[in-house]
Amino acid sequence: MAPTVAGLAADNGQLYAGGTFRQAGGTAASNIARWDGMTWSALDSGIQGETVLALVPARGEVLAGGRFGFAGGKPASDFSLWRFPPVLRIALRSDAVQLSWPITATGYVLQTSDDLSKAAWRPVTNGFTVVGDQYVVLPRLTNHAQFFRLHQEQP
Repeated sequence: MAPTVAGLAADNGQLYAGGTFRQAGGTAASNIARWDGMTWSALDSGIQGETVLALVPARGEVLAGGRFGFAGGKPASDFSLWRFPPVLRIALRSDAVQLSWPITATGYVLQTSDDLSKAAWRPVTNGFTVVGDQYVVLPRLTNHAQFFRLHQEQP
């Protein structure tokens, strides 16, 4: 059977393709793949079964429907939900570091730590602004190492 793409979905600057294929752009991918604007990548172990027929983006998630029994190595009955954590972007400015993440990342809080070995994460308390579709913050810089992450709050 010739490789085919039956569904495309775009979300948060990513393009997802689903169908019947074993690779995307030369990268091994089983029936579902993601394009980030530069390269294709597989989603986990992909979808095992006959085919993906439709993809629907949903704010950091992609719903896949088709004829398949496994998705990402887990049992699935013709339907799967792929969740993707938001990306924390870091940009160097002339006198500061800028952190940004999508405003669609509801339920996440920006945290910082001085020492990864102790896992002592605390919220970043200086304010952030909204620029386009991104939250943006310029954290206070210190003379020692600083680490940042987006952490999903528990309901």
